[in-house]
Amino acid sequence: MNLVAASPLVDTASAVRDIRNTIDDQALVVFFASSCHDPHIAARLMKEAFPRSTVVGCTTAGEIWCDPLAGVGKMASNHLVAMSFSEEIVGPFHAEVVGQLSQSIDIAPALAGFEQAFGIPVAAMDPDEYLGMILIDGLICSEEALMEKLGDTSDILFVGGSAGDDFKLQGTYVFLDGQAYNDAALLLVMKPKRKFQAIKTQSFTILPHRLQVTGACQRSVSHFNGQPAGKAYADALGIPLEKAPEQFVDHPVGLMIDGEPYVRSPQKINDQGGLDFYSSLLEGMELRILESLDPIADTESAIAAAQQAMGGLSSVILFNCANRTVDMERRRITGEFEAMLGRLGAPVIGFSSYGEMYIGHINQTATMIAFG
Repeated sequence: MNLVAASPLVDTASAVRDIRNTIDDQALVVFFASSCHDPHIAARLMKEAFPRSTVVGCTTAGEIWCDPLAGVGKMASNHLVAMSFSEEIVGPFHAEVVGQLSQSIDIAPALAGFEQAFGIPVAAMDPDEYLGMILIDGLICSEEALMEKLGDTSDILFVGGSAGDDFKLQGTYVFLDGQAYNDAALLLVMKPKRKFQAIKTQSFTILPHRLQVTGACQRSVSHFNGQPAGKAYADALGIPLEKAPEQFVDHPVGLMIDGEPYVRSPQKINDQGGLDFYSSLLEGMELRILESLDPIADTESAIAAAQQAMGGLSSVILFNCANRTVDMERRRITGEFEAMLGRLGAPVIGFSSYGEMYIGHINQTATMIAFG
């Protein structure tokens, strides 16, 4: 039996049968589902198909997988994809759902659940031994606040992505053991028995242009460098304001931390001449304008470095920004990315996300969990 499976069937029951006929019922099953599948039906049927497993996942803006036996990866839409993990890889683990995020963010019950499962407080968990995975409703703009709370209470690195719905912007869901939740996040903490690494890769060079946030409210920036944000951004690139949206994918901005950019992607110029982003920015932050590079070479290099450090690679969970996927389609390099996944020689499962998590909430990035 394979560890990874994908089905193009839009009938959910048939797709789940496809998956179950291909992968084992092991300790953990992670699955990602296109919005062509009813999330509640998909969650229920997947749990019924894998009753011995803890079954987690979310809806997507595109599905990603690689079966090493086939020797090539795939980026597609309208699929259901899944991977099973044995306890020999993920070790002991526990999953919790944090709900009603748009009203308030209360992680205390989830932390208590992790403490009961592992026998130690989350604050005492060694990040060299424990790893977190996070999947979150991608439409409620709660990623930053939740990640901040997790960072305040734990040293564990939570890596993951925001659920999508194929750009319909109608409803995104996370899954746990037969239930589909919106306005919620799925948190999974594991103590892997294999070596593991969290990977962040973004394919940009850093330009000299600096933009200081001089007016902002959550994900909307009114001013950069004392000027209306849209105009300041366009002036930095030397283009007319009306041409600025054409540059958002190729030239996002980056918050620099230890020399590394944490990408914030512009979404639109708002009616006041400011810029709305897909992630929050705070007044006083200094940003650099970035320029897009080759995402294939950059991603392959990052995974190869992790593989060498771990002495091998057994599996990868990939959270790839939907804007990266769109950019690869626009540049007609999706096939090259798929070939790169095939060269890894390990099963891969992932999805195109509405945002990525790695320390905080970021954009136009691929974050990954890799097991040795």
